[in-house]
Amino acid sequence: MSAVPGESASTSSAGAGLGAAGGLGAAGGADADSTSPDLIRPVSLSLPQATAQERGRRRGEELRSLIRTAVDGYTAFFDARGIPRQMQASSAAASLEALHDWDALQHAEVLAVAEAAQVTPQELGLVVARTEVLAAAGAAEAECSTLAGLSQTGSGVGAQTWDWQVALAHLWHIHHVEAGEGTLGHVGFAEAGMLGKIGMNAAGVGVMLNILANDGDRSGGVPVHAVLAAVLNRATSLDEAREIIRSAATSASSTITVVAPDGVCMVEIGPHGSVELPVTGVAAHTNHFVADELQAGARELSAVTRSHERLALLQERIGGMSATGSADELAALLCTSPTEAPVSLLPDLQKPRWERPATLVSVRMDAASRSVGLVAGSPAKAEADDWVTLTA
Repeated sequence: MSAVPGESASTSSAGAGLGAAGGLGAAGGADADSTSPDLIRPVSLSLPQATAQERGRRRGEELRSLIRTAVDGYTAFFDARGIPRQMQASSAAASLEALHDWDALQHAEVLAVAEAAQVTPQELGLVVARTEVLAAAGAAEAECSTLAGLSQTGSGVGAQTWDWQVALAHLWHIHHVEAGEGTLGHVGFAEAGMLGKIGMNAAGVGVMLNILANDGDRSGGVPVHAVLAAVLNRATSLDEAREIIRSAATSASSTITVVAPDGVCMVEIGPHGSVELPVTGVAAHTNHFVADELQAGARELSAVTRSHERLALLQERIGGMSATGSADELAALLCTSPTEAPVSLLPDLQKPRWERPATLVSVRMDAASRSVGLVAGSPAKAEADDWVTLTA
C-alpha cells in the first residue's frame, strides 16, 4: 500500500493537502467549526496484516481521542436535529445487532475498536450507524455528487464530492488496511470509528456513496457504511460487489457506486428493494431516487435541496461521453462556480453551527491502477499537487 502526493513517487508523506500520519493537524482542533474544509489536516492510519480483532484494537487505540470526539460530535449533531437520546441509543444498538447477524467478523472488529477506544459499542454505533440514526428520525442532511464510467480500456473510474457538516469536518481520516483476516486490504478514508467508507481494495474494487431519502426509512438495518466496508474487505469483482450489497438488510436509502476492473455499477437501495441503474459510458448520481421502481415514498433530502439541478448539470457535462480518459477528467467535471448548481459546495461560516454543509473531501478513483486520490475540501479549490494518491 502506498500514498503518493500529487503525481510524485513518494510513499512516506501524506502530501501537501492532507496531514501526515500520527496526529491531528492544526486545523483539526476545537476551532474546526470555523475552519474551511480545505484546511483540515487528517490523521493517517496504517493497519498491518492482522486478525479482525487485532485490527480493531489497533484502530481503537491509535484513533482513541478522535473516536471520542466523533461520538461526542454525532451526539451533539443528533441533539441539534431533535433526535432524543433514547432514540439515538436504540437506533445504534439495533443496527449493530443487524451487523452481527449479517457480518459477524466485521461486528467483532467494531467491538474491538470500541473497547480499545474506551467507548461503549452503543456509543461507537452512533458513528458507524449514523445514517441509520438519521433515517429513524426522518432527518435530512448534506448532499454528494458522484460520477463513474468506463475508461478507454473498459475498466472503471470514478469521482465524488463528499458533502457533510463543517462542524464534523475534522473527524475523517486516511487509512491503509493491509490484507488480513476477512479483508483483501484497502485504502481510502473513513470517519473515526468506521471500518470503511469511500475507498479502493487490492482487487481494484472501489466504492462511493450518495444518501437518499424515503418515507419508509427506519433504524435497525445493517449500517450502509458497513456495507461499504464489506465490499472493500471481500469483493474481487463487480459481481461480487453486487452480491454483497444485495445481501445486506439495510434500512436507510442510499446509492452505492462500484468501480471495478470489469466495469461500473450504481445500485439504488430503498425500502422496496434495490435497483441497479444502467451505466453506459459515464453516469452521474446525486441525492434523489432515479429508478422508477423505487419512487414510492421517495422524498427529497430537504426543502432546499438542489439535487435535481446538480444532476442536470452533470448530465449535461457528460452527455455523449462513451468513455472517459481518466479519473482526473471526471474530477474536473465536479468543479463548479458560485453561479452554478453547487457540486463543489463551499461553506457559509456565518450560518448557525449545524447549517454549514460543504464539500469536505473530493475523491477520484481508478480500478485499473487500484488507486484512489483524495483532497481536502472542494475540487474547485485544489491545486494539482494537493491531491494525495493512495494505492491498494
